This record gives sequence, structure tokens and C-alpha cells, in this order.
Amino acid sequence: MKELYDFPIQTKVEQYISFPECLLHKKTDKLFLARSDNGNHFLDYGIHEGMMLVFDTNQEAEPGKLSCYIEQKTESLRLLSEPKEGFIHAGRLVAAINYYD
Repeated sequence: MKELYDFPIQTKVEQYISFPECLLHKKTDKLFLARSDNGNHFLDYGIHEGMMLVFDTNQEAEPGKLSCYIEQKTESLRLLSEPKEGFIHAGRLVAAINYYD
């Protein structure tokens, strides 16, 4: 497996893909995708288990906006709306993809 570019830890990625610029309202070249799992904790944001979440590593965390964080102890990815001690910001959520089939 390849290592993800400029990521705060040496997380491994499963696959690299291209993502068309026309699907986002801001141009960026530092995106990564992660699947939401482990419960429906962000239903108020329209996010449910199984969705593909698109994060931009160029965007800083903002209070009240969802971001991907890496738990330093376990190196697992977490979706949070606020920074938390022991977590490193990886990128802010910019899109969510819902699949119907």
C-alpha cells in the first residue's frame, strides 16, 4: 500500500482515485475519502452510516463544522465537530456521497 500524502501520521490508504473538480465548489488538490461507520451520530448533519465522506486537508478545522481527526493513541479516524485532546486534525468535511444501490 502507498502512504497518504502530507498526512499527520503514517496512515495507509487502500487506493488512490481521481475526483472531478466540477463536483466541488472550491478547487483543491488535497482530498481524501473515508466511509462513515460505527453508528449514526451525525444525523443532524445529514450523515449516516455507510456514506462516503470527502475531506480537504487544505481546510482548517472550524468550531461547529465537521472534520476528520486522527486519534493519536489508536491512529483511527474520527469525525468530530470540535477539536479534542489527543486528536490531530486531518481535514475538514467538504462533501458527502450517498449511495442508493
